[in-house]
Amino acid sequence: MRRIIRRAVQQGARVGLEPPYLAPLADVVIEQMKDGYPELEEHREEIHRVLTARRSASGRHSSAG
Repeated sequence: MRRIIRRAVQQGARVGLEPPYLAPLADVVIEQMKDGYPELEEHREEIHRVLTARRSASGRHSSAG
């Protein structure tokens, strides 16, 4: 999962998206996939929290390296 998130951050930066963009994109994925994966809807807030935290950490790492 970390690799997928890292790639999403890299690709978003590459195409010029301004952070934060992962959490709003997660809402789209949750809406499309919630019938097959109802736990996504149940854990929406946690997903947002993790994606926001990962974005902050990724930003620190990419500016450091």
